[in-house]
Amino acid sequence: MLHKILELAAKLPSGIPDPGAHYKLVVEGRELSAADDPDPLSDRVEHIETRIATLAAQVARLAGAA
Repeated sequence: MLHKILELAAKLPSGIPDPGAHYKLVVEGRELSAADDPDPLSDRVEHIETRIATLAAQVARLAGAA
């Protein structure tokens, strides 16, 4: 089952490989397991880092297509 989840998470909605997939799963796991968030700034930083990884993957895909 875990293999299927990782396989699904490894791709962006566009179908291209997502180099930040593992990181995103870790972040989501932390969010789901945390009852009370003592450091909301840390969550924002993690969210921004995840978005940067997504953008980098899209840029790499576009650069490869050009």
